Amino acid sequence: MLWAPLADLKGRRPIYLACLGLLTISSVACALVPTNKWWLLLIFRCFQASGGASTVAIGAGVVADLARPQERGGFYGALIVGSLVGPCIGPVFGGIIGGALGWRWIFWFLAICAAGCLLLIVLILPETLRRIVGDGTTKAPAWDRPLLPLFPLVRRPKKPSSLNPTDAHQTPATTKVNPFLLFKEPDVIFILVANGLVYGLFVGIQASSSLLFQRAYPALSLSEIGLCFLPLGVGCLISSLVTGKFLDWQYKRDRRSWENHKKREREEAGEKVDAAWSKEDELTFPIERSRLKLGTFYTICVCAVTTGYGWVLDKYGPLAVALVLQFIGVSPVVFFSWLVPKHELQLVTLSLGR
Repeated sequence: MLWAPLADLKGRRPIYLACLGLLTISSVACALVPTNKWWLLLIFRCFQASGGASTVAIGAGVVADLARPQERGGFYGALIVGSLVGPCIGPVFGGIIGGALGWRWIFWFLAICAAGCLLLIVLILPETLRRIVGDGTTKAPAWDRPLLPLFPLVRRPKKPSSLNPTDAHQTPATTKVNPFLLFKEPDVIFILVANGLVYGLFVGIQASSSLLFQRAYPALSLSEIGLCFLPLGVGCLISSLVTGKFLDWQYKRDRRSWENHKKREREEAGEKVDAAWSKEDELTFPIERSRLKLGTFYTICVCAVTTGYGWVLDKYGPLAVALVLQFIGVSPVVFFSWLVPKHELQLVTLSLGR
């Protein structure tokens, strides 16, 4: 709720640095906290979560800055891999590190990874926020530029830009900084409820797997139970990439169909067929229908898979069947994570409360 509005206002790069800096410092603090100060560990963990989770929302804002609507599915797929796969493979690596080096080294490992990401952003990530750099032709302030501009955002336009120069520097007053205002929009309510229910099932399955597998399959060791999280992680990885690309393909197909229909209408009206689409024309494109075509299928899928998974564990069924159902059941979670129609960054931030 805090970082995303600031990223819409001040830029992606400085908020990225602040979040990763907070994550690094809080991870070090968790590693150094005294054993008898459990309440202090809890406080530092809250700061750690605040810095780490917000990077997903800011990443969604970067995708919205750089990618066109027909390309965002694939980019969101790559972005969401970490947030879905990490919790699945984290227990495995955490158990290995904790067992070999002690629990404090789990936080040292997180601090090292966060510091590495922070260094990469300082060195190579340019500012992408449209209100600061426009369409890439406006130079960012000195403090918003990377030390090693390997991916320069500023380019020389080949043709006059359609972006009004004043649009690239719109005043902060035009930027919504209160994410709770999004609750006034019915489509946002629908997306958050659907996303929350499906993701709640995902987290419930994930959190209860260890206990349920110990009860249903007592022959498994703790390390073997940890390996049972891997099918869930592999399913998240594959589903994230495949679902994003498929939604991109579907969007392009629906867009071509809509453009052909509009061109026939122009031809019948005697208008210029190849003229650019106006804002009024764009409003007639059924973006919601294009993105939600698979909604019914995935809703049925998540209900069937969740029911089957619970039945198999309750009846002490084959372990392989339970793992396959875990693998399949990830796809609906990935699909509902794509439902970000507008106000991308703040909406993803609200979705983090799933």
